[in-house]
Amino acid sequence: MSEQEGRKITLTDEEGGLHEFRLWKAVELDEKRYALLMPEGEPETVYVFRLEAEERLVPVEDDEELALIAAAVGDIEFNEADDS
Repeated sequence: MSEQEGRKITLTDEEGGLHEFRLWKAVELDEKRYALLMPEGEPETVYVFRLEAEERLVPVEDDEELALIAAAVGDIEFNEADDS
């Protein structure tokens, strides 16, 4: 595990609600960086975000992109980030 993995992250949704996550894995594919986050209290759930300009996290919703990330980290199932 890298020094960043396991780090606590708080995200704000569109309505201003706060959500607590732990960084499960950080992945780099095709010159793009991704953060795989687990919600606090839900260790079986993983949300995938792409790290964009200014350290902004954007939910990954494209099935093909999710499949590439899943192949890179192993056989895991992802939930869409907008389900939180």
